[in-house]
Amino acid sequence: GEHGVSTTQLAIGLAELKRGRLGPAEDAMRKAVAINPASAESWSGLGNVLTRLKRLTEAEAAFDRAVQLAPNNVEMLTNRAITRRDLGRKNEALEDARRATTMAPNFAPAWSIYGIALADQRQFREAAAALTKMDELGKAAIGDLVNIGDIRAEAGDTDGALKALARAEAIDPRHVGMCLATAKVLGRKGDIGSALGYLERALKEDPTNLHAWSSKGYSLLKLGRLPEAVDALETTVRLGPDFANGWINLGEAQLRSKNLGRAIPALEKAITLVPGAADAHFYLSQAYLAARLPAKSREHAEFLLARQQAQIPAQGIIATSYLLEGDAAAARTAYLKLK
Repeated sequence: GEHGVSTTQLAIGLAELKRGRLGPAEDAMRKAVAINPASAESWSGLGNVLTRLKRLTEAEAAFDRAVQLAPNNVEMLTNRAITRRDLGRKNEALEDARRATTMAPNFAPAWSIYGIALADQRQFREAAAALTKMDELGKAAIGDLVNIGDIRAEAGDTDGALKALARAEAIDPRHVGMCLATAKVLGRKGDIGSALGYLERALKEDPTNLHAWSSKGYSLLKLGRLPEAVDALETTVRLGPDFANGWINLGEAQLRSKNLGRAIPALEKAITLVPGAADAHFYLSQAYLAARLPAKSREHAEFLLARQQAQIPAQGIIATSYLLEGDAAAARTAYLKLK
């Protein structure tokens, strides 16, 4: 009867999906739900195909139907959580994921999306615990281990982070995500030389990786290797002209290299991209001061003061800027505030 025809279409759809033939897979899944709209499996199958086609809004609608029809199916709920997160609806994703872990505490994928959703809310310790649970239950793939490393580092567990990342590295030493995450953790620990090695490895695999170039430039800056830092950061902004961090780091590197004519435009560019970037305003106030443009320097220092950021250095810059203008009274007022 109809049920059999629907099941056949579902089977065809799943087979096509496995072979990566998404067009025929979608056709079969649509036939299956048309014949038997009460089949949660068919709606879920359609959702999986639409996810692969990157049509997330339609995928979510399909998973909604599946979850309505089979409210206790943890896999469907987990898939809806993943889709909702990809659509940027993080609270709903978290709620779905939390329900899934409660419903089926031994289903590893639910713990995985739950951990990621918790990390989105900056609840890093809870996120690390959820991902550790996922790791204990399932076979953690390399991407999962990189996530665990990243999130443990955010939770302040450097050793736990490096342990997870070492396991990822044992699976594939050339994995770009593993290299970037390891570099970040090592950099925070202050081991910038080792971090640089991982960034070089990431760039060998993915020569246009923006984050790798930016981190490489920043690492070289911290090591005081200014010409190399400038070089790497110029590459960063060529590859990512809208990546504010690259411009800020380039501005700082040029400022330290005493290239004020290059530092100032880089930092001004960063501020057009992210008007509130405190570090860009801070370096600009220093650069304009060094360029003997006291009024411009003060403008950026006052921006920081108004936002209660970098208050002591900002006051110092304001005092110095008035001295440059020969305004002793204003300088004295700023200096007394500083004291």
